[in-house]
Amino acid sequence: MARSTFGAGASAARQSRSIRSAHRRARHRVALRRAPLVAGMASLVGWVAAAASASAGFGAGAGIVVGATLTGGSYTRSLTADRWAKGAKGERRTARSLALARGWVALHDRAIPGSAANLDHILFGGGGVVYLDTKTWTSTKSRARFDADGRLWYGRYPQDRALRTVRWEADQAQEALGVGVQAVISVHGQPHLPRRGTVVDGVTVVPAEALREWLDARPRVLDESRVAALVALAENALPPYVH
Repeated sequence: MARSTFGAGASAARQSRSIRSAHRRARHRVALRRAPLVAGMASLVGWVAAAASASAGFGAGAGIVVGATLTGGSYTRSLTADRWAKGAKGERRTARSLALARGWVALHDRAIPGSAANLDHILFGGGGVVYLDTKTWTSTKSRARFDADGRLWYGRYPQDRALRTVRWEADQAQEALGVGVQAVISVHGQPHLPRRGTVVDGVTVVPAEALREWLDARPRVLDESRVAALVALAENALPPYVH
């Protein structure tokens, strides 16, 4: 069967670039508004440094350093853009792993008709149809876990909303394809999660390191002709995401 990573992470990467560009323009406007104040402070520091050292060169240098430091402070990183970029990287890592999965065809970054949402990955194989959402949870300060009630947490935050979203996305794929779709979250950065997968609110949570193992363990429910027909249907019913 065909293997492909084409399109994986594309919409998340576009979102990251768009947010970063908007953030850069906004910070540039801030820098322009601050420019007169920065110039005044740099001149003052330069004058004081020159007077104290009896060196015009030293004063000029001090003024330049202060001006550059204050101007640079206007240009901060966009943490939101960083998160989208990290998500795109995780989706590409998942796609590379799926390209090695035997007996599965993967379509990446597909549109949901009538919605602004997208599907990270949808898989077709003897084990059925799987909607796969990638989570990149790589913070060194947070850990994914299941509490005594089976609720999924990442750090201090419950993931109920994320699970509902993934289940909804899988339901949309199911409606478009007319076949049952399993909802799965593949988690990067949390290898301690159970490798067999844990079902929470109708969604199976699997560490990314065990994803191919989990796919290989699916009981066979579709033959090759049915898989090919569903892939062809999905190409049209769930087109590439282009927003």
